[in-house]
Amino acid sequence: MRYVLLTLAFLNCALALAQTTPQIEWQRCLGGGARDEGYALIQDPDGNYVVAASTFSVDGDVVAQHGGGEMWVVKMDPLGAIIWAKTYGGSGGEGGFNICESIDGGYLVLGTTSSNDGDVSEHHGLGDIWAVRLDLDGNIIWERAFGGSLNEEASGLTATADGGFLISGQSPSIDGDLTTNQGGWDAWVLKLDATGNLEWQRSIGGSGMEILLAIQQTSDGGSISTGFTTSNNGDIIGNHGLFDMLVLKLSATGETQWQRILGGTGNEGGNAVAETTDGGFIVLGSADMNDGDVSGNHSNTADAWLVRLNSTGDLLWQNCYGGTAYDNGTSIQTTEDGGFAFLGSTYSTNGDVSTTNGALDFWLVRTNEIGQIQWQRTMGGGLEDQAQKIIRTVDGGFAAIGSTKSNNFDVSGYHGGEFDCWIVKLSADPTSIQDLSSTFNIAIFPNPTHGDETITYTLERAALVQVEIHDVEGKLISTISSGIRASGPHILALPLTKLPSGNYFVALRVDGKVVVRKVSKV
Repeated sequence: MRYVLLTLAFLNCALALAQTTPQIEWQRCLGGGARDEGYALIQDPDGNYVVAASTFSVDGDVVAQHGGGEMWVVKMDPLGAIIWAKTYGGSGGEGGFNICESIDGGYLVLGTTSSNDGDVSEHHGLGDIWAVRLDLDGNIIWERAFGGSLNEEASGLTATADGGFLISGQSPSIDGDLTTNQGGWDAWVLKLDATGNLEWQRSIGGSGMEILLAIQQTSDGGSISTGFTTSNNGDIIGNHGLFDMLVLKLSATGETQWQRILGGTGNEGGNAVAETTDGGFIVLGSADMNDGDVSGNHSNTADAWLVRLNSTGDLLWQNCYGGTAYDNGTSIQTTEDGGFAFLGSTYSTNGDVSTTNGALDFWLVRTNEIGQIQWQRTMGGGLEDQAQKIIRTVDGGFAAIGSTKSNNFDVSGYHGGEFDCWIVKLSADPTSIQDLSSTFNIAIFPNPTHGDETITYTLERAALVQVEIHDVEGKLISTISSGIRASGPHILALPLTKLPSGNYFVALRVDGKVVVRKVSKV
C-alpha cells in the first residue's frame, strides 16, 4: 500500500492555489408561480438546512396557503432535497424574515402578521411582529404576536443562553406592548422567555426613524444590535446627516450601555453584527459617501461597509468594499483565524469585484482580521439576485440565501413569477483547510492505481462527512459520499476507472475540517 500525505504547504500550492474561492456544490430554487423570497437559513445538528421565507405562491414547492402572503419554512437535507415545506398564517398577510434554533430543540421563526385567524391567535393593530415556535417537523408549539395599534416589523433574532430569545425591529406605536415612543419609528428590542412570554421590551429613538435589523446576545449576557437612524435628538446624539449606522449595546435587562452613530453626510446603515473574540464587535452595512467616519468609498455610490469596534464601541478601523456601481453587505460570519466572511449584493464589475453574471449578483468576501480581502466571488444569473444571509456549514463551507429572478449561469430551476427563494451551498473556505491525516487514520489503496480505489477512514464519533474528487487544478469532479456517518471505521470506493490517467486529489471533509490525499491514475 502506498499513499501520499498532503501537507498544508503542498495544499496551498496545489488545491488552494487553483481553487482560491469556494466552489458551488449545489444550488436550489424554491418557489412557485408567484413571489417567493428567502431571508434566512440555519443548519441543524443533523446537517439539515431550515429556511425562513415569504411566499405568495400556491403551487410548485408551496403546498398550502391561508390567504395573502404567508410565512414559509422549508427543511432540506444536507444536499438540498426538500424534507418538508409548510406555510403559516391567516387570511391577512404574513412573512418570514429570520430563524434560529431553540436551545431545547426545534426552531423559532420570526416574521410579521396582519391576521387574527388561521394560525394567528392574537393581533394588536395594523401589523404585528410574529414569533412562531416549531418542533423538528414544523408543527407549531406556540406562537405570539407583539405590537401596538400601528405597524411593527422585526428581522433581528437570536436565541439566548437561558432558553429564550432576543428580537430587534421597529415600531411607531405607543400602546399595546409598547410604553414609549420618541416620534416616528423607534428601534424596538424584545426579550422573550422559552415559552414566548415577553420579559421586557425597550424602545430607543428620536423624532426621525430608527430601525434595528440585526441582534446578537453578547458574552456578558447583554446584546449588540445594529441598523440605522435619521434622528439627532431624544435617545440619538451625533447624527452626521441623512441616514447613519446605529450600533446599540444593551445590558441583560435591556438598559442602554452605549450607542454609536457612525457615518458621513450620505446614507449609511448596519445590516449585520457579530461579537469578535477580543470582546469587540464587527458591523456590516453600506456607505455611499467619503467623509465623516467613512473613507475608501469607490465612487460615492453605496459600498459594502465593514466597521470594527472595541468592547466599548470605539472605532478601531473601517473599510469600504465594492466597485463603481451599487454594492452592499447584508450578513457576516466570524472565522476561526479571527477574520470575517461577509455576504452582500453587487452590480459592480470593477474595483474589488472580479466579475458578475449580469444585473445584481450575490457577492461573498473573505477578509483577514484587519479587513484585507483574501478572496471574493460572485454568484448569480443574468437577472436580479438579491443576497440576504450567509452561514458557516458544519463541513467548513458556506450556505447563502436570498432571492432570484434568474435561470441561467449559476441559477437553475427557477419557477417563474417575480422571485424564487435561492439557496447556494459552497465548498470549504480555502483559507481554513487543515491536514487531519493523523486524526482520521486515512488511507487510499492501491495508489497508484489502474482503476478503482478505496479510501478508509475512522471517525471517533458520528459526524457529517463529505468525500470529493478534484482534479489537479482544484476543480470538483464529483462528490462520492455526503451525509451523517456513524462512529468507527469506514470503507468507500473511489470510482476512477472512467477518468483519464493523471493525478487527482481526494478531499475528506469532516465537521468543518478537511484532509486531502493525492492519488495517481496510471
